[in-house]
Amino acid sequence: MAEAETNVGTLLTEISFENFCRFDEKTTIQIDRVSTSLLGDNGTGKTTVLKGIELFATLFQEISTGKVTAVLGDQFSYVWEASSFTNLLPEGVDDYQLLWHNNKIDKPFKIRGQISNETIDFEVRIDGSDVKVTCNKSNLTTIKCPIVISISNSGVFGAPFSFDNLVTDSDKDKLRRTYNKVYVDNDRDISWMLGLNGLAYSYSEQEKAKKDLQEKDDECSQAKALWKSKKAAMNQEANSSSTTLDSDSGSLTVEERSDITCEQAEAKYEQAKDALTQATTKLHENEQKFKQDEERFDHKCKRISKMISNLLTKKLGRKGCEVTFTLYRGKHNLGIKVKEHGVTLPLSQCDAGLQQVIIILLMIIHVQEKKGKKPMHLLLDEPISLLHGTLVKRLLKYLENEKFCVVLACHAVDTLMACNSIVSLDADDSPHNIK
Repeated sequence: MAEAETNVGTLLTEISFENFCRFDEKTTIQIDRVSTSLLGDNGTGKTTVLKGIELFATLFQEISTGKVTAVLGDQFSYVWEASSFTNLLPEGVDDYQLLWHNNKIDKPFKIRGQISNETIDFEVRIDGSDVKVTCNKSNLTTIKCPIVISISNSGVFGAPFSFDNLVTDSDKDKLRRTYNKVYVDNDRDISWMLGLNGLAYSYSEQEKAKKDLQEKDDECSQAKALWKSKKAAMNQEANSSSTTLDSDSGSLTVEERSDITCEQAEAKYEQAKDALTQATTKLHENEQKFKQDEERFDHKCKRISKMISNLLTKKLGRKGCEVTFTLYRGKHNLGIKVKEHGVTLPLSQCDAGLQQVIIILLMIIHVQEKKGKKPMHLLLDEPISLLHGTLVKRLLKYLENEKFCVVLACHAVDTLMACNSIVSLDADDSPHNIK
């Protein structure tokens, strides 16, 4: 019971905006502990509310950990260079000035969040080439930062955690990753999200070791050829400038051959042999590691396959639905297939609703394995509009049992009615609860 009371502080119960994106005047949204749906026409601010919650969690995390470029004035004020602040923006906001309502950058925009009995105010203004953020709390570390996962058609967002530890340098550009957001639109992205890309890194290290071994072998052969030619020339008391040398002397030039003694050539050959031995050992180690990683990730694929299949059949009522994750041996990603009603299809060919549910379940598994089961927000921007009401209710019930507080934006009546609370964002009136 004590643990539950402690964790209550990780959830937002209210969020308000002023001069922020689509909201000019102060606009307050009440957030239900279990599920809240946002109702409104296109352009009324449903997605803006979700982006605001994302930004609130990100600012909270950045300030509480001191990840700022400078501190101005008192301890309540923080400043980012505009280029650095852009990295904190929610997905879809390319220019930080777009966060101001109708580009009203002459006055700050404000985001206020209520966590349990604590109210945290963020005031954001443009200060020359910097973006200045003022917080009403001198020490945010005494309050738990809300954990937020946001899933939409454009990607997945996570705060206050990032995906840095799962991404190798070679993957960053290919995965179109920025800060703590990631697109999930194919099997490779999903494998990366689950940490299975570690096998790709292990595989690339093995390939590097093979290439290095080949280079060291070539160097050793050349050093051996040089030493043999020098030894033969010395034994025959040949002229050091002669170009008629042993055919095994490799591609070295006359000048290179004449500038080294037989003893030096032998020493160079011994060094090359040592380097070749080290490269051989390194390759063996990398091959062993790759084999171990392959076995470990293969086990993880089987475990996740079983978890997802059980969730779909036992929690969400998709009887007989079986999801299989198959790791491609020696490659970077995995194959995801779904068997239902006796038909097996790749995930990309399944109905859109099922694809979305599987991505949601995968993200939940990923986050819970990193953070454990604790209260956290799940923001859904119209990703389940194609699901029928019964499945939505089962999904929300499962999420409630997993301690998720769901805030979603959609137009589907079944989905709206399945939520505990409905907040209307009708443009002709201030936001208000209609359920």
